[in-house]
Amino acid sequence: INKYGLSEENNVVQIGLSYKTIVKKAAEFDPDIIGINILASLIYPTAIELAIALRRAFPDKMIIAGGSHPTALPEKVLTDSDGSIDFVIHGEGEKVLLNLIKNFPDRKQIEKLDGLAYINKGNFFQNPRETMSKLDELSLINPAFLNEIEYPKKATHAADTKGRKYIDVMFSRGCHSGCNFCYTSKMWGNIRLLSIQNVAKQLEILKKAGYEELIIQDDNFTVYEDWAQDVIELIYKNGFFWQNNGGLELEILNRDIIDYLVKR
Repeated sequence: INKYGLSEENNVVQIGLSYKTIVKKAAEFDPDIIGINILASLIYPTAIELAIALRRAFPDKMIIAGGSHPTALPEKVLTDSDGSIDFVIHGEGEKVLLNLIKNFPDRKQIEKLDGLAYINKGNFFQNPRETMSKLDELSLINPAFLNEIEYPKKATHAADTKGRKYIDVMFSRGCHSGCNFCYTSKMWGNIRLLSIQNVAKQLEILKKAGYEELIIQDDNFTVYEDWAQDVIELIYKNGFFWQNNGGLELEILNRDIIDYLVKR
């Protein structure tokens, strides 16, 4: 096992594009900033090696990383990347990334922004977190950004979609539980809901774009029973199939919600 946790015996299965292909696509796009999403710890070793591969190919590009793992361990992420990652976003990234882009390429100004961690001259700095957004303040999913994904595409870590065009969605963020073994409540805070009005708008947008199936990723979907039922009604009204990949939690259940789910 090397220092990033990857096996040297070639028994780690990597799903998706190779580092070489990712570097090639990045070169074709020629971005000013490259972002790496390290959502969970299990993808951390490959994310670090990807950052190193990107830095070798693009020594002058700004590389940033974000997600639950960098939020929990920003200094380790920066150190393990051997200088390949310039900044770590800790906490929610929408506001931080927007502010970073507005101040790019002025690194001195970027270093003052909330929500960022970095290493400068061997010293680690972590600025305060940016405030969390109300979900209705954020943009809805724009399917145009996903046009390059070819379908039918076999769903990963989910049930067979039978060739239907599918998309992963979240209608809420956070969790009420605060379990010691889970970072969700520390990353996202307590539960915040997308309004029913914006759920309806999002589903209409996805339907017009040809999506047929939703893989719901909410960390706890049934805490607010009336809201959950309204979302499900909208899903069926728009003709979507839906499922979860194991990430959808139904931790707060009562007879009414169970009977409702079975009925639908």
